[in-house]
Amino acid sequence: MSKFSFDFAICIENYISAIVEYKRMPRLEPGRRAKRWKIKTSPELWHPVLESKHEVSSQLISLHYTQIDAIYERVAEILDRYGIISQVRLLYRSFAEEMYKLSKTITKSAIQYQAEAVSRKYLFYGADRDVLREIARLFNLDVLKYFKEGTAEGETTNEWTIALDWDTRNILFKTLLLKNEGGYSLDFQFITRVTYHGNDYIEVADTLEPGDMFKASVNTACARIIIKVKSTEMDKPTTWRVEYAYM
Repeated sequence: MSKFSFDFAICIENYISAIVEYKRMPRLEPGRRAKRWKIKTSPELWHPVLESKHEVSSQLISLHYTQIDAIYERVAEILDRYGIISQVRLLYRSFAEEMYKLSKTITKSAIQYQAEAVSRKYLFYGADRDVLREIARLFNLDVLKYFKEGTAEGETTNEWTIALDWDTRNILFKTLLLKNEGGYSLDFQFITRVTYHGNDYIEVADTLEPGDMFKASVNTACARIIIKVKSTEMDKPTTWRVEYAYM
């Protein structure tokens, strides 16, 4: 056997012996770790530390509670002014709490984007836009300011005519209302397109009697919304009005 082979064999033997010896090492007795933890967390050691931090913690908590209570009071004044009652008030209180949290945790460069996203979430929940804006102003935040609106009016004919042709490719929230303001009934089609030059998809086709209205809110992605109208009866035109709002 060469000297190299002999030395290698000795190394392997020593390595195996070390492993066997390690396995024979005594383990910690059951409960030893628990005893160590009990000693480290004994009241005699922790009490001076906690006592030294208690005053500072109390001041910070008192400051936040005072601020939150003041915000609740101002939110209540806003809700009273808008006549919001019952459990609906909790929705706006939750919104105020989220605005408060953002104001304390997000930097000024990013808070406006976060506040806008939270505000739109509460719009989905059915909250009133004007109320949300007033609450956000308590935190010096201007949200939901890109809300726009428009109207269109006309008179039906015996053929289908376009009452509204709306490019909605850059619009997230869309609400529209069609009203029959004349003395005869009208037929209408509410049409959407997934792509701007794509196929018409008739979402609703119905008849509006004099004074009746049709309202639709579209919060899904679509590139185009079209409303078509025509007289229900030949040679009996009626006037119509479309109102739409978006952001």
